[in-house]
Amino acid sequence: MRVKAIFLIFVFLFLSGCGPVYRTSYYYNEPETQRGRECVVKCQKMRQKCEHWAEQSYQQCLNRKSLERIATAAISRGDRQSPFANSYDNECRYERNKRFEVCLEDFNACFQLCGGVVDSIEECVANCD
Repeated sequence: MRVKAIFLIFVFLFLSGCGPVYRTSYYYNEPETQRGRECVVKCQKMRQKCEHWAEQSYQQCLNRKSLERIATAAISRGDRQSPFANSYDNECRYERNKRFEVCLEDFNACFQLCGGVVDSIEECVANCD
């Protein structure tokens, strides 16, 4: 009975921490001038380079974490895979996503400096009460 009560408390605390999840959508209104539109092309190229760099960093992170897993497994218990393998991958994915967010923020700022207008809408996509 006591174990069941502790389990229910744990489940309640776990679920209560799951608040709403939001997604932001961006809508772009191009600049009115030709010069502004040419400027936006430069912003797009900057964003592509930024995202390419973020993706390369992600692959390097995965490679580094893979080597760390192999070395740790070889040293500790033979060739068994670390139980933290997925957390390493999640760490790399988290870093990549953060870099992509920075790329997007920089692009939006650049777009606006070129004379464009960026509108955003935040929508609840999960746990919306």
